[in-house]
Amino acid sequence: MIKLVKTSASHKENKMEVKLNIDATTQFETVVFNIRALTPKINGLIEELTKADNHIILNRDDEILFVDPSEIVAFSTRDNKIGVVLKDNSECFIKKKLADLEEEFAVHNMIRVSKSAIINTKEIKKFIMQYNSTILIEFKNGYQEYVSRRYVKKIKQHFNI
Repeated sequence: MIKLVKTSASHKENKMEVKLNIDATTQFETVVFNIRALTPKINGLIEELTKADNHIILNRDDEILFVDPSEIVAFSTRDNKIGVVLKDNSECFIKKKLADLEEEFAVHNMIRVSKSAIINTKEIKKFIMQYNSTILIEFKNGYQEYVSRRYVKKIKQHFNI
């Protein structure tokens, strides 16, 4: 949880002071910012500090993998399982519902494109408009996923197409 408290103070210099207190008996870590304004730089620091363990646990055969979300190209339903396509074109599986993944990974540039797929928008290479009012998305690694007609409007709005 982040609690931002806005206070005003007069500062004439643009300096930053960093204080670090190492205490092995501390039950949890606390970071306090005393700032004049919430800048993009401070926002970036807050985002970095509040990232939870930034790995997702995936299954592949007899392996359990710890994968950074940025390595994921898409989640897609396959044979009543949720398949995860990675940048290297390998496929793993995850034991979560697609609806839960949609909510959890929205912060990682993931967006729903059909009832059965969620994609990483940072990995898109191009859109191919189809004659039947759908869109075929091709990713940087060659993987392809269709946007269903139901989600076409949402995708066009998201990408200002």
